[in-house]
Amino acid sequence: MTFACSQHVPTGKFRGTGVKVQDHKAAASASQGGPLQRNKVINRLISRASEGGSPKALFDVINANLKDMNGINLATAFHRVAKLAPSSERDLNAFKRHLTFVALFNAVLEHMQEHSLRNNAGVEGPGCHSSKCTATAQGEMPVQCLSIVAWSCATLQIRHRSVFSAIADITSPRLFELKPYELSNLLWAFAKVGLSHCDLFKSVAERLLQRRDGEFKVQCLSTIAWSYATLKRRNLLLFNSIATELSAHAVEMKPQEISNTLWAFAKNSYAHAELFRTLGDNISSSCSTTVFKPQEISNSAWAFATVGLQHASLFAKVEDISLKWQREMAPQNVANILWAFAKLDLAPSARFLQAMVITTTRKLPQHKTPELSAVVWAMSRLSPESVDFFIQIAQTCVARAQEFSCNGLANLIKALSSVQMDRPEFYFALLHASLQRMLHFLPR
Repeated sequence: MTFACSQHVPTGKFRGTGVKVQDHKAAASASQGGPLQRNKVINRLISRASEGGSPKALFDVINANLKDMNGINLATAFHRVAKLAPSSERDLNAFKRHLTFVALFNAVLEHMQEHSLRNNAGVEGPGCHSSKCTATAQGEMPVQCLSIVAWSCATLQIRHRSVFSAIADITSPRLFELKPYELSNLLWAFAKVGLSHCDLFKSVAERLLQRRDGEFKVQCLSTIAWSYATLKRRNLLLFNSIATELSAHAVEMKPQEISNTLWAFAKNSYAHAELFRTLGDNISSSCSTTVFKPQEISNSAWAFATVGLQHASLFAKVEDISLKWQREMAPQNVANILWAFAKLDLAPSARFLQAMVITTTRKLPQHKTPELSAVVWAMSRLSPESVDFFIQIAQTCVARAQEFSCNGLANLIKALSSVQMDRPEFYFALLHASLQRMLHFLPR
């Protein structure tokens, strides 16, 4: 299950025309000024070049100024490049092979590895407020920039252990220097690339447990919970403190924040009753069925079912929202929602079930095998008499039998054994496929 978290990132807005003229003037000014003035001008050049949305213009500025960039320039350039990167995997891979991008990343990597604070443990931990925390060599990235570098790497799908290790080494004892959104973005980046740094996450937990009420906005707390859960890191004290604060501020939470929070707590097997009740009330009291998107409502339903908590008005809202978004529902959305109703032994309306059946059959080729298994299991409990549906889905499963895992195939056969289906040849075909697969696992 995947999620996209909205992020607070520095952007920098510039207005006006005549950018090329201004850039020539800025470049001339830079050549005449000292290092500090030159680096300020480089930052302005980077920002202006990125405003037009052209990666080529930005790469041209980076290529012309890379040798003169200090740490802040490198962080700014890397961040702006990440924001202009293409979204498709193929285009992104080509983007990252650009010679200027390679040179920029290598410069960032070298800067991180040689950072003076990396092996400087002369601080007292996450609660340190002394001047030692912020003492960096001239031209180095300040601690705050490391959150930007981490976010940029994650956005660009760069899972570079050396970079993330250096970021963790520097930030772990200096977390009080990061603003709440910088800290949450930092954790989001580690989770997004699947790297868990024990000292960093331990320090973050200590930092969060010392926070003031309201110091971290609900978006930040939701992102932090999501990051811990994504990396399968459990901390009962931290999650309890997050649950308590979010329960008190539930009305401030947006749909994505609610969905991510519920998913995180369910993923960590933490059924905080008050949090789930409060967020469930928040969802069910929403006036519009278009506020929650299919992914958000399906993840929320999945979370309640995973921890075994019922909420009647929430699931009534789930039906309404699902009917509203029926055409936009992805296979995973439908599978999660049907699974949640079945897991909690809830009886949905006939109209809702019919709509989900139609959506599923229309998109059968798009289903992954776990989604097919989940739908079959759920429908075997919710509507075992749906003969036509089970015939159609069984036929699809037979054609794709080799794609199922052994356990998946066994669970599918078990679910189909309890439903009404007047085409037994499909059932026996799946049974035969399962038996054939078992021959490869017999002990010798």
